[in-house]
Amino acid sequence: MQFYCNLNKFKLLLLILLVVFSSDEVFSQISNTITSSKVTSNYEIRNEFNNGACPDVFLESKSGEQENIFIEFDLSNLESDYSITDANLRLVQGEGTGTNGTIAFDVYRVTKPWIEGNGSYYEKVAGLNWNSSGITNWETPGGDFSGTVYASATANYSNPEGTVYNIDITTLANEWLYGIYPNYGIVLVPQTKDNPWFSIHSDDAKNPNHRPSLEVIQEAYNSSTSVVDINFPSPVELTIDDQ
Repeated sequence: MQFYCNLNKFKLLLLILLVVFSSDEVFSQISNTITSSKVTSNYEIRNEFNNGACPDVFLESKSGEQENIFIEFDLSNLESDYSITDANLRLVQGEGTGTNGTIAFDVYRVTKPWIEGNGSYYEKVAGLNWNSSGITNWETPGGDFSGTVYASATANYSNPEGTVYNIDITTLANEWLYGIYPNYGIVLVPQTKDNPWFSIHSDDAKNPNHRPSLEVIQEAYNSSTSVVDINFPSPVELTIDDQ
């Protein structure tokens, strides 16, 4: 059986199938430093007190006296169509208060919205505390957070005030950016059990450079495309042997 096809239709089919990516690849990169919008801590032994206005907040691991730190960042100005290739959580040690050496802590994703409040250590004001997010009670006293450990770090109260701790939370930042999870911030939870404690500067620190921040690098990949053009003599004859 023999048939003839229209040259233009045949070429169109080949042009659709034969798309070749060129080698001129371009990476666009954006860097942002986002200062924390909310920072506070809660304290098991003073479970009704709010610490939202404190210039320093504390981690403590003593049984019955645990203290966790909550931090939130506003990511609304990031480019939603650029992936986050690096998200560095930057924490700065407070004014040297603490005891008992090294403290290990993990970073978790908070699973409920919370209110920072404006309390200062011993004030029973509205806002996050050991029992409440400031909106509703926690399902678990101390805070509601996912079971996934996004990062781990260690600190020591004997380090000088101003010591910087850099912690990679790139995976979590991308999960927030792409809406996999709502952004209710992070909680730092102590893991050491021999009663160390230490402080970091909060969003109320006098020195803006000492406030918790998230250093974000985003990249976008672009590539141009080219099409292979094929010239054929006209007409084109296709022969199919159906025997």
